[in-house]
Amino acid sequence: MSSQSQLPSLIPDQEILSRFVLTKNWIRSDNSIRHHAFMPPADLNLSVTASTKLSEENIWQIGLDVAQKRPNGELKGRADITALNVRSQELEAVPDPIPDTNIHHVHIIGWSAEKPLQKIKALELADAAHFVPS
Repeated sequence: MSSQSQLPSLIPDQEILSRFVLTKNWIRSDNSIRHHAFMPPADLNLSVTASTKLSEENIWQIGLDVAQKRPNGELKGRADITALNVRSQELEAVPDPIPDTNIHHVHIIGWSAEKPLQKIKALELADAAHFVPS
């Protein structure tokens, strides 16, 4: 039997999605989040972690694991939004478990290929985000 995500196929609106902040450039001096934190990568699959049912210790351990896989990765904190915030931007949060690493991994999908349209949605997500320093 294969390892399966503990997440439902449709993530509830109230689910907290944590975007790990790996660069200080994603944080303003007032601890608000810059839109850069929510700009999708080239494959248009923005990685977050469904964290509602995780302990703080587990959330931070996943964040440290993510940071260690990046060059000069240092965990600065996390930007928390809800699945409802994602859906309000006509995007979707879909489970994408990574066995043995992060079974709570989620992709935010539905991005336009056009950078200006991505930025508009990223600005809205950043505005809705709550920064939690590490």
